[in-house]
Amino acid sequence: MNLNNLHLSRLNILGIFLLIIAVLIISTNFLDQIVLILTHPFLEGSSKGKAILFFGLMGTLLVFYPLFKADGKIMLTLKNLNPLFNLSSKNYLKISILTIAVAYMLGLILEISIRAQYNVSIFTTFVSLKPSLTTSGIIHSHIYKSIIGALTTQLGLYVPSSIHTGTSLINYVAPSAYIVLILFPLAFLTGIISLNERRDINALILTFSLTTALIGIMDGGLFSIPALIGLAGLLGIYYVKKHPSLSNLLKPSLLIILIILIRFSLLIVGTNTDYYELTFIGPINNTEIHGYDVIDMKTEKNKIIIRLKSDENEKQILSGMNTLLKPRCDAYFISWNFWAWFY
Repeated sequence: MNLNNLHLSRLNILGIFLLIIAVLIISTNFLDQIVLILTHPFLEGSSKGKAILFFGLMGTLLVFYPLFKADGKIMLTLKNLNPLFNLSSKNYLKISILTIAVAYMLGLILEISIRAQYNVSIFTTFVSLKPSLTTSGIIHSHIYKSIIGALTTQLGLYVPSSIHTGTSLINYVAPSAYIVLILFPLAFLTGIISLNERRDINALILTFSLTTALIGIMDGGLFSIPALIGLAGLLGIYYVKKHPSLSNLLKPSLLIILIILIRFSLLIVGTNTDYYELTFIGPINNTEIHGYDVIDMKTEKNKIIIRLKSDENEKQILSGMNTLLKPRCDAYFISWNFWAWFY
């Protein structure tokens, strides 16, 4: 796409269309339900914010990737500055995948560090109540989302009230989480460069995969559906040869299967079917939990721990607790019961 002699390819036109959809989702409501239904399978409980990210990021990649052609002005300038930029599309894709993987792993470490700080099990969901309910855990993390949300607020950027930015977590996140402000752009830029010198179908698959993988960084983490789908596509494109075969896809397939197995293993190993354990990490006004069967309550090193008997799943518990506890405390941890989702 030469700015002096504009020529739009099919992928560029598709990108413009996706950007228009993103703008319409931000400024109107008539597409919301349709978009949420369409994106739900690969964005895991898709929200309006995720939909905007998906169409916005994918559209941007498809519109602007021709500017980063190997013989284009931008890349020639970079290569003249430093020979390190003289890499193949495959090597740029490798850097993008590694950057995304580092972001995922650091996100897990940050989740574990929050629990280590308060001496609670890693098999818990952290719940911050103020100003609005936000959750985060090793299975579905919102740590980086809180960083991006806080930055958006500080820059005074417009965010529709229906979009949850996760800023309730920001006071509990280690400063090292701000590394996402480096990793995310790096993954994006190396990814957009890697789109060149590819057939349209491969570029389209790669764009979709890069978009979902980037969304996984901000909302979900390594074990989320967007991350798994994104990594599967990125690794598939990376390992595919000129003439695709099953053997080319064996390594990426095994890796994705391993991540899925780890996800469900953590859910099952960390499940407590006997009760939900709530650990309050700060002062709490009135420890009475009306409407629930409290089977135990104790104080341990400035923490109040309450055990509740319930056959509800975690989402139902969180909804009820939001009303009961928001006026009384700032945050707490809650254990999970994977099997309760099937009751």
